[in-house]
Parts: sequence; structure tokens; C-alpha cells
Amino acid sequence: MPELRVCDQRKYLVNGKPATKWSDYPQIQVKNYLLSLIVQGAYSYNNLGPSNIVVNTLEPLNYDPLNPTSVMMIHVTDDSNYNIRLNDFSGSVAYVTVRTSNILATNGYIQVIDRVLFYQSL
Repeated sequence: MPELRVCDQRKYLVNGKPATKWSDYPQIQVKNYLLSLIVQGAYSYNNLGPSNIVVNTLEPLNYDPLNPTSVMMIHVTDDSNYNIRLNDFSGSVAYVTVRTSNILATNGYIQVIDRVLFYQSL
């Protein structure tokens, strides 16, 4: 399991404390978290720019009280690195920079991240 940052640990408590393994979590919570990482549509360097676009995820609507519309923000950084960023918006406390991007699968692009991603603002 990826290492959880401090802000992540408050969101993903099990019985009031951080979990230590995937099996600590209820199956429905794991399922819906994984669905929150899958977006509808195919997004890559070919159709992203420096402005955030709002995309729908497969997470059920109103499941996450911090993200009741089940969306994700995606853009590329406007610098020499030209990285893809997820959930990097004004007030975000949980954005991630994609580590490996644009892996073309049969049903869209895969973006690889190395930490827990969720939608949260101050």
C-alpha cells in the first residue's frame, strides 16, 4: 500500500485509526476508491492543456462527501517539465503529479501515480 500522507490519514481511518493493510478496509470502500481513480473519457498530452478540465469518475455520485459529484481535475503544468497533474486546483491539499504518463491501453490512457489521490480542499 502506498505511504499515506498526514492529510490522507484523516480521510482513510478504520475504527478511528489509520489502516495498516488493504484488508483492514471494508470492500465497498476499496471498490469505490478504485472507481474514483477511473475517469470517463481518454485524456493525454494530446487533449490536455494548462487549464484544469473537470472529468467524471466512475465513483458513485454522493459516495464521497468531499467530492459528491465524483469528479477529477486534470491539466498539464505550464513549465519545461510539462507534467500531468491530478486534482491540482485552488485550495487543493491532495493533488498528485503523474510519474509515468500516456501508457496506451485498449480502452484509454493509463497515468501512473505513486501516492493516494483524492479530492479535498481546505
